[in-house]
This record gives sequence, structure tokens and C-alpha cells, in this order.
Amino acid sequence: MFRLCFASLSVAASLAALCVCGKAAGQEKDAVPPQNVNKRFEFLVGNWTIEGKVADDAFQAKCSYRWTPGKHGLVTHWSGSFGATAVHGTAVYGWDSKAGEIVDFGFVRELGWRQIRWIPKGENRWEGQMTGVIQGEESQGKIAAVFESDDLFVVTSERNATNPEQVYRYRRARAAKDVKGEVR
Repeated sequence: MFRLCFASLSVAASLAALCVCGKAAGQEKDAVPPQNVNKRFEFLVGNWTIEGKVADDAFQAKCSYRWTPGKHGLVTHWSGSFGATAVHGTAVYGWDSKAGEIVDFGFVRELGWRQIRWIPKGENRWEGQMTGVIQGEESQGKIAAVFESDDLFVVTSERNATNPEQVYRYRRARAAKDVKGEVR
């Protein structure tokens, strides 16, 4: 279960990528992201709480998104629990100018690593492909995010041989009690 949870845990970082990976048709692939990238990354900057479910197991975490120096990408840190096990992760993401996509790489001390490439599918839906090595085994699967409001997005992953169905709800942390456990 831990390897399955990891893919979605790092989704928080991925979601920032989701917001910015689109580009206009006919736009040349630049070495730098399109102008709207900073605006889209800005959506995720701040603190979030995550509640989720992997198969029948609950997941809870707090995460923070911060700009990299120079505002050329984002870094996210999260800390939470999957059942009785504590998990901690970090992800970084930025612009792949050749592919015209956002790529994010996540690392979880207890589990392994994963990469997600995100592609927009309409105004509020984004889809991606995750690959990685989780608990020593290759893992891959499709993942999607739906942006329901400025303060809520939902991430789901498909169920397949290496990945159970997962659902995570990210809510922007507003109250002091929500940011008390903020990861820096």
C-alpha cells in the first residue's frame, strides 16, 4: 500500500505542474515557460491539507508549496500519515521546453521516487502519466486532477496492476489550526 500512496502523495507537487503545463497551439517551444506559468504556479503557493484514500486505507497530510529562488519553479514538502505509518516527501517541478510540459519529480524517504508529466484536458481538468520505483518495484499509472475552486482540487489515479485507485482532496489551509503542522 505504501508504494501506491507515494505516487499520489507527491501529487501535491504535481498539481502545481498541472496548472501550468498547457501552451497555446502554434506557440514555439521556448527554453523558458510560457508567460502564464508564474501566475499558474502562484495558485499553489501556500499551505494545503490533504485527505485521501488508497484502497481502504486513509491518508492525511499537510503540505506547502514555495517558489524556487528566481521563481522558475516550485518545491513542495509534505508530511503525513498513511494508516499508522508516518511519511515525508519533497518534490520539485519545472518546465520541459522540448516537450512543452511540466515535469515533476518526487522523493519520499520511506518509499522511493516518482515522475509525473502533466497535460491539460480542458479548463479545469488535467491528466498525467506517473512512473517511478516505489519500495523497490517499478510503478506506473494514469493520474488526473480536477480543480473545483481556488481552494480545492481533487486528484485521482487509476486502478491497475501496480496502483490501486486513489482519491485525494487538497484544501487550502486557512485557519491557524490548519497550518500549525506546516512543513518547511
